Amino acid sequence: MHAFQAKNRHMQAIAMTGEADVLLKYGYGQLPLKKYQLVHAYYKERAKSHPDNLHLQRILAISYERIGDINQNLGDSEMALQNYRDSLLILKALVKSDPGNSDWQRDLSISYGRVGGMHQAQRSNDKAILAYQDSIEIANILAISDPQFSWQRDISITYNKIGRAHEINGDSEKAMLAYQRSLTITTTLVKHDSNITTWQSDLSVI
Repeated sequence: MHAFQAKNRHMQAIAMTGEADVLLKYGYGQLPLKKYQLVHAYYKERAKSHPDNLHLQRILAISYERIGDINQNLGDSEMALQNYRDSLLILKALVKSDPGNSDWQRDLSISYGRVGGMHQAQRSNDKAILAYQDSIEIANILAISDPQFSWQRDISITYNKIGRAHEINGDSEKAMLAYQRSLTITTTLVKHDSNITTWQSDLSVI
């Protein structure tokens, strides 16, 4: 990468990522995007040179997601969706190489959710529903093997999004079913601990 000197390029990439994170936090859009793109080019180059380095592949996937998030914030849904898809492809390959890695499974579930969200933003509700269902399928498996409440909340939120997509499509029966599943999960969470305000807020929305 021409923006980085040959020596300590990795440290420079980390430093530039930190700069971009700060700029993004304070509302700058294009500037952090340009910095993320420079860092992304570096990680893409390294990942291509070391295809068997799975850690690098995951970093590249996260890099695609970062750029996708900024594209989304800037209103460029097409570029956001493309970056999310690129990230998804990498994560699918990682999970295939090690299906027992729960961190990668979670990354993949979240990635499907991002893709679904962008399809929904573009009013491609059928595609959004399919992506959301893939996300839930993975989250359900994780919830069984590692019953954290965060998995349940992820599943509930995704069912709510599916309900909204069906509602926009005019399918009230499927929308109600999805909303009901979301409600059942969140009601159970609130019964477990009524002091968690996030769950209470989720329940109110549903």
